Amino acid sequence: MRSYEVRELVLEEMPTAVALWVSVFGVEERFFTSLLDADARGGDRSYGVFDSGQLVSSVHVFEREIRLRDLEPVKVGCIGSVSTLPDHRKLGYSGMLLEAAIAGMEEMGCVWSFLGTGVNDHYARYGWRTISTPSVSGSPRAIAEMQGEVLPLSDHTLQEMAPLWELTSMRPQAMLRPMQMWRSATHYRLGREGAEILGYRRDGKLTAYLATWRHEHGTTLVDAGWMPDAREDAEALVHTAAGRAHADGKARISFHLPQEGGLFEAFQAACSGLRPREDRAWMVRPVADRIGWADLAALHADPRGRRCELDDF
Repeated sequence: MRSYEVRELVLEEMPTAVALWVSVFGVEERFFTSLLDADARGGDRSYGVFDSGQLVSSVHVFEREIRLRDLEPVKVGCIGSVSTLPDHRKLGYSGMLLEAAIAGMEEMGCVWSFLGTGVNDHYARYGWRTISTPSVSGSPRAIAEMQGEVLPLSDHTLQEMAPLWELTSMRPQAMLRPMQMWRSATHYRLGREGAEILGYRRDGKLTAYLATWRHEHGTTLVDAGWMPDAREDAEALVHTAAGRAHADGKARISFHLPQEGGLFEAFQAACSGLRPREDRAWMVRPVADRIGWADLAALHADPRGRRCELDDF
């Protein structure tokens, strides 16, 4: 008979958890530690199953603040790093940990919970429901003149971008991004291969930025910020991103930003042959009945909102 224990991990056990995540997911350690470092208030929790004293399965709850439709930020429990060693799978450990995480999120005061997965049926058993995340792609047009500049990734650049994000993140689904998050998780993601930051300056001051992923099949627009009187600068960056993709021979460019109250009109003008797409890899659930299903569905259907991929956990 197996002897196992399910409990919350203590801080000293987190390096062991990170080693487990690296082993299971096969990605570099900094992918995980950058997220742990973003926990500015120390609210994250991690749960594990110990089999004969060995950590064999883990679930992490990232505490984040995300805006509702009325723009009020509420505490959200983001489920990540769900991992079990191969020799310990199909023993019900993941389910035990998800139940522990749900109880933990209730104690933390989370209003709702969020996760990304390719095995939706598994999480549906524990109360999460799949949501639709729409996006649009198009064929980029050539432009006569590129505007703006490619910004170097540095702490100074991030400090310039952060206030612009604050100004344009007053929208549903926007995650609050403390400076500690910019310096850790956001910095890591903007340092990945193919990531590029375009910026527009007036009189030496950054007035708009646009973050993109440049990959084999095209370019994806993932994040943007601009001064209140500089929306045309941000729109110019959308055209520049499309023009750069066209010059690189990319067939498609994708818009993963809000489709209302943002830059969608500029994207439509910068592309032809627009095609809608739907991503169903994300799931949500209320926590302790602090929000109703109808309100949660309306939040994720609101065209003013869009989860920013720089805030993946």
